[in-house]
Amino acid sequence: MVPTPLTSFQEIESEWEQVLSASPVNTVFLTPQWQEVWWDTFGNGKKMAGFYVEDPQGVAAIASLTRSGETLSFLGNEETVDYNDFMVRPGYESTFFDIFLGSLEQQDWDTVQLDSLVENSPTLTYLPDLARQRGYAVQVRQEDTSSGINLPDTWDEYLAGLSKKDRHELRRKFRRLESLLVVADRTQTLMMSGQGDVIEPSDGVCAIGSGGPYALAAARALLRHTPLAPAELCREALQTAGEICVYSNLQITVTDLQGE
Repeated sequence: MVPTPLTSFQEIESEWEQVLSASPVNTVFLTPQWQEVWWDTFGNGKKMAGFYVEDPQGVAAIASLTRSGETLSFLGNEETVDYNDFMVRPGYESTFFDIFLGSLEQQDWDTVQLDSLVENSPTLTYLPDLARQRGYAVQVRQEDTSSGINLPDTWDEYLAGLSKKDRHELRRKFRRLESLLVVADRTQTLMMSGQGDVIEPSDGVCAIGSGGPYALAAARALLRHTPLAPAELCREALQTAGEICVYSNLQITVTDLQGE
């Protein structure tokens, strides 16, 4: 099969995502969106050298590669891409790597540098031996150590895998979460805590979040000493909080509840 040059990230975007989702190396760094942003930002001085391979079922593998001088490498680098690899549909690995090595024979190059492969990458399983059989010198080195954990598909499965003591401790901490939620209609305003408490402010004014105390103080002062309408009062209080609290900003949206 003849590889098709990869000239943009949109031409096979949907097929790219399908191959990536089926691949054992599915990471955000290999999505067409991430790759396109990287190329637009860091691609100066490099040339696209990637390709994709199709079989009767559609796109079966994608090699997102770049050329810099006489060196071919994955699109990306060690500083900006944690995990990199070829995207190959399971069961197509031998065919793809044969095609990849064959494509190298049609190009002028000195080094193929494939960084950021994970330890169980199909590339490490297939490519070194196939390349040596063709007479290429191959060097495999450990680049770094990356910690990780395989998580179950659901939260309930995760809990079931914990010890009884850890499950109890986790649930206890959830009950003590210091979270607050504001619930309001045009007649009543309430706050709900992470422990299930329902709080009704005596003056109908409440605020939550990192800038909440500043907004609450400003709103109460404005309520007592100005004739501002509720929506304008709310806006001015949030404006004050945004000017004081470093964790708040001045992007303010006010919803005015109307109705009978």
